[in-house]
Amino acid sequence: MTIPRPTLAAPRLRPGARPWLFWAGAAALAATIFVLSSMSAPDLRPPELWRYDKLVHASVWTALAALLAAGGAARGWRRAVAVAVAVALAVAWGALDELHQSTVPHRDASWGDLLADTIGACLGATIATSRPLAWLVYGRGHGDRP
Repeated sequence: MTIPRPTLAAPRLRPGARPWLFWAGAAALAATIFVLSSMSAPDLRPPELWRYDKLVHASVWTALAALLAAGGAARGWRRAVAVAVAVALAVAWGALDELHQSTVPHRDASWGDLLADTIGACLGATIATSRPLAWLVYGRGHGDRP
């Protein structure tokens, strides 16, 4: 009996795969983040959500990095490359978001927010390129293979 070896290689682009759909989703989410970051804090959300700020940051950046990584994986990038590029782009967007927020009245830049963004990006990119979710990127039949 042979034991399958783990691999960092993602399956190559399948016929009909459309990585640009994932990247378009990531661009739309990034634009939404920019618009919401442009709003003054008192107008943005009810006060009871303020205490969950870091969770909101981590959740949004999880989605952003997941879309970026899924696009790279659908394009045929190796898993490690897709994760690294997605995390780098998402964290860069988080840093730009914090810089942008520092210029908006009633908003401020926060290292804690950037840390939450980074944790979310790492989580999202890793989950999106994991084998159990491969069927989302490559279609049915890929997630159950070793």
